[in-house]
Amino acid sequence: MSKLCRNCNTVLDDTDTFCFHCGTPVDTSNDGETSLLTDDNEETGLLNSTDKDTSLLDEETRELNPEDMPRYTPQYAPSQPSFGQNTPNSPQRLSEKDFYEKFVSKKIKGWTTAIGVLSLVSGGINLPLLFLGNLLSIIDIAFYVSMGILILTTKKWGLPLAVTIYSGVFSVITVAISGIPSGIAVLIVGIFATIYLKKANDAYKLYCESGVLPQKPVE
Repeated sequence: MSKLCRNCNTVLDDTDTFCFHCGTPVDTSNDGETSLLTDDNEETGLLNSTDKDTSLLDEETRELNPEDMPRYTPQYAPSQPSFGQNTPNSPQRLSEKDFYEKFVSKKIKGWTTAIGVLSLVSGGINLPLLFLGNLLSIIDIAFYVSMGILILTTKKWGLPLAVTIYSGVFSVITVAISGIPSGIAVLIVGIFATIYLKKANDAYKLYCESGVLPQKPVE
């Protein structure tokens, strides 16, 4: 650190005791004050730094006002219904019987009823043959009666198809043996009943897959 001559303000070194310009003795009593002042400044600087750190610490550790804290509202997800459980807003699926009664045209119902009734009649026609000792007629009676009941109750298109095939085979055998055709009515009605009833079954299957009811009767 350099110092000034008090007489001519010449810049001197710390070790100089006389001014080399004017010869004035250098007063060394200010060195301690200057050093002390410097030390005070350093202490002041440290204190200021500490004050800043304390201020920052106070900012970080200060208690939050409960009113300033954000309010948390818990969110609850709606419970999902288990598989196969009906909810009030989801209509119950129609059974095939109810679907047939409400959305199948009268034409399909007419052909289905016709083949069912004809099957029962064909079974009844074979009863006299059974009484006459024709045991083979038992097969015809059991087949036609069971098919007629199932057609009228279940409305499955495979049932009139089975009656049609059976009646067709029986008609071919009868013509080959006696030359007299029989079972032609059952054969014709069975073909139409199979075609139309399959449309009704397919429409119900589509409804089960999509859940959408038909806008007009199935024909």
